[in-house]
Amino acid sequence: MQKTCCVFDMNGTLLDDLGTMHSILCETFESLGKKRPALAEYRRFAGYSDYWPLYEKHGFQKSDKGHADETFRKIFDAKYPGSVKLFDDVRDTMEKLRASGFVVAIVSSQGRKSVESKIKKCGLAGLIDVAVSRDDVKHTKPSAEPLLLAIRKLGVPPERVICVGDQAADLQMARNAGVFSVAVSRRGSYDTRETLAKAKPDIMINKLSNILRLCGVK
Repeated sequence: MQKTCCVFDMNGTLLDDLGTMHSILCETFESLGKKRPALAEYRRFAGYSDYWPLYEKHGFQKSDKGHADETFRKIFDAKYPGSVKLFDDVRDTMEKLRASGFVVAIVSSQGRKSVESKIKKCGLAGLIDVAVSRDDVKHTKPSAEPLLLAIRKLGVPPERVICVGDQAADLQMARNAGVFSVAVSRRGSYDTRETLAKAKPDIMINKLSNILRLCGVK
C-alpha cells in the first residue's frame, strides 16, 4: 500500500545533538568530581527517560540526585539552546515530503515543553502536523502507544506509515505498532549501526534524504 505518512524521532534523527549532549553530561560529571562517561557508554542510555543508572555507575548516590539534576540543567540551559541544529538534509527532505502530500509527525521520549521548544528553535513548526511527547502517553518507546497516538491524530492507518529513527527503541516501537520501520545510521545517530541492525529494521539508510526514494518522492 502507498505510504502517505512519515513519523520521525527527534534527537539523532532530525536534530544533530549527540555530541552536544555528551559534552554537557561530561561537564556535569566533572563539575561534581566524577569521571567523564565515554561516548560509547553514554549512547547506551541516551534518548531514554532515565539516565540515573549511568550516574550510579559512576559513583553517584541517590542522595546526590537532586544536586546532579540541578547541575545538569544549569549547564544544559547555558549550552544547548545555542548549539541545537538540524542535520543538513532534514529541512529539504521534510519540505519535499509535505509538498508531495505527506503528513508528518514527531514522536519523542522527551517532555512536551522540550519537544515544542526544539521544534520552534529549529523552525520546524510549519512542517510538522502532530508532535507526541512522553507527557502525552502512559508508556514511552518501545511501546507502540506513542506511535499509535500520533497516527490516530493524523487519521492514517498503520499500513500507510513509515517510522524513522536512530535508536533500537524507535524500531521496536514501529514493529509493535505494525508500522514499516526505517533506521538512520550516520555520524550523530544515538545508536550504533550494529545496535540498529540487531533491532531488525525493515530498511536502513545512511542519510535522511534517502527516505524520499522510499516514499516515491522526487
